Amino acid sequence: APAMRQCSRLVRARYEARRNGRSSAVLVADLTFTDPAAAGSVQKLADSPGSGGVSDASADGVPWPDGAKPFFESAAYTVRLTGADVRIVQAVWLDRPSTPDDPVLAAVAKDALGLPPST
Repeated sequence: APAMRQCSRLVRARYEARRNGRSSAVLVADLTFTDPAAAGSVQKLADSPGSGGVSDASADGVPWPDGAKPFFESAAYTVRLTGADVRIVQAVWLDRPSTPDDPVLAAVAKDALGLPPST
């Protein structure tokens, strides 16, 4: 996609969140673009169900602590656009299958929008 070629920075951060006694894996991706219009295009694409997301660093061989293997393809997610920056948050359960419409995971993803910027 042409807009992705204008991405000047991608920082991924991983978190574990507990909600109702259950653990979830949270992947936060902060993307910075050279042009706010490109960021807007990517935000619209990322906010479309089934369009994909940012891969976890485990795909690059960086394991999660304790050998966890989260499966982000079925994640609940949220996307925020701020100027030329896009934040994509994905959340999945660590101990059971996840679905994109899980209300608890959706709340975890929404809460993660407020985390400090990844560095």
